[in-house]
Amino acid sequence: MKKLYCMNCGTEIKGGIPNKCSCGAEFDLADTKKHKKIITSIIFFVILMSPLIILIHFGRQYLQASIILYALLLILGIFWYRIVQTILVRLGLVTMTNIEIK
Repeated sequence: MKKLYCMNCGTEIKGGIPNKCSCGAEFDLADTKKHKKIITSIIFFVILMSPLIILIHFGRQYLQASIILYALLLILGIFWYRIVQTILVRLGLVTMTNIEIK
């Protein structure tokens, strides 16, 4: 996968994408006008989020019985969403402001 760099200071972004860099540059989703790129990114998003949906489907009975498992799955869902967002940015399907992909 490609590496991500801050456009202002040039530091490499490792791991998940933070909300802003140490230099003060904020990272946010950029608008895109290409319909093909939007459709492709939505398809990849659905494919990458499907393991979580399958886990919810097969664990419904246990999730209804235990609030702790429900809370843990909610935390896992938020964490997995951030991972999927990072993957889509590294693949170049989702563009973000102040991030350079090399």
